[in-house]
Amino acid sequence: MDLKEYKEQIKEKLGFLQEPQKPDDDAYMKHYEMVLDFVIDKVLNDVSLYTHIPIEEFPDSIFQTIVMLASNFIDSFGLINDEETNANQDIKEISEGDTKVVYADKRLRLQQSLASSSINGNFTALLNSVRRLP
Repeated sequence: MDLKEYKEQIKEKLGFLQEPQKPDDDAYMKHYEMVLDFVIDKVLNDVSLYTHIPIEEFPDSIFQTIVMLASNFIDSFGLINDEETNANQDIKEISEGDTKVVYADKRLRLQQSLASSSINGNFTALLNSVRRLP
């Protein structure tokens, strides 16, 4: 299977876990598709770097793990299907002196997600079973 097909299969499974809330809204769906593509690429690269396995050589046994990593990554940063987060209501900073509240926006969350690994402690044991020595 080639990389494009592999990504499409991940996207299909991820679509079941992260169903679009506004499938009739073109702007929402464009954002939804962009986020799915971004997250899939990020997770595949992170898993490849962690396991030292090229993406094209991933064993079938980690397919579901990759899907779950992508879903958790989307949820942890509120990238889609999180109305409060997408309404720019994340509080980034609070000051008490003269009462200052700064909200995080979508771009900041996307930047934070770029700087973070999509692999957390819950999934390292699963990936360790296929991890190669560098």
